[in-house]
Amino acid sequence: MTRLRGLTFVPLELEDYLDARRAMDMHAIDFEDAIHLAVAMRMGASGIVTNDRDFDRTPVIRTF
Repeated sequence: MTRLRGLTFVPLELEDYLDARRAMDMHAIDFEDAIHLAVAMRMGASGIVTNDRDFDRTPVIRTF
């Protein structure tokens, strides 16, 4: 894990890819959104900063 003044870079794990694939079907989102969602969920995030309305169909709260 790398930090940059309030920003944390988290390496992808195999489970993230598997969770992303499931999220694509469950929430009708594309792979890029699904991989972000999978990592956010693994990290325990309750929200995500994005203007992508597809995240409104997911369990995280979209801010932006």
